Amino acid sequence: MEAYKNLSLAIVEQSIKDYMAIERGRVYAKEDNLDLDEIVDFFYSEWFELLVDIDRDVFLDKLERVC
Repeated sequence: MEAYKNLSLAIVEQSIKDYMAIERGRVYAKEDNLDLDEIVDFFYSEWFELLVDIDRDVFLDKLERVC
């Protein structure tokens, strides 16, 4: 079960890194095949909700403040 938890956290962590990279201008979304809207859609998805047990609105608010 620990392996699944680690995988879940790794998926969310990568989506955070991708989001931050786009917002901070470190990558060009089109060239790196990243889409900010798709990442935000992921944060609002049921899949995200299954992976982590956090309030997504609070999460996104904090993420936007960091960027």
